[in-house]
Amino acid sequence: MSSFKNPAMKQLTDQQVRFAPPARRQDQIARAEQLLEEIDPNKQYPYQFVCYRITEYRPGPTQTSS
Repeated sequence: MSSFKNPAMKQLTDQQVRFAPPARRQDQIARAEQLLEEIDPNKQYPYQFVCYRITEYRPGPTQTSS
């Protein structure tokens, strides 16, 4: 796995690898690939936005933003 600039993203990845069923992980990989095509590499995005776009789960406001 590649290195992460944001520890919250590493934690999200670790959780998904451990707990998501294989079919769900495949869906999330597809959504992550789509997101990579859409984001501006010179812009920062909130953790909640990235998490939702990949997992379709909205984390609460106490989560770390980046």
